[in-house]
Amino acid sequence: MKKQFYVSISMMGSHLKEVRYRKENKGEIFSAPCHFPSIPMLEWSILGNEDVEIIAFMTDDDNGLSESNYSLFCEELEKLSKEIGRELKVNRKVVLPHREDRSKQIELF
Repeated sequence: MKKQFYVSISMMGSHLKEVRYRKENKGEIFSAPCHFPSIPMLEWSILGNEDVEIIAFMTDDDNGLSESNYSLFCEELEKLSKEIGRELKVNRKVVLPHREDRSKQIELF
């Protein structure tokens, strides 16, 4: 059985900060500094050689910040891959329109 992970890519620009995320219920275990909470979630959820699929959702924003942040996410995913000794990559990228309406919500669903 394949584990699927859905990650979201932010539209934030300079406000996207590096954070050390804390693993709940495990005492004082913190992630390495990263910009996306999905990076430690992947690190702490992928066990052994499980079959994994990573699906990234992002918005087609006018200023291109989502695309820049997607590149940063891929860099952090590559770094995690090296740390855990297995290749992780985005298997599918879903790009949604930059609007909030019913059709976008249906497409997202």
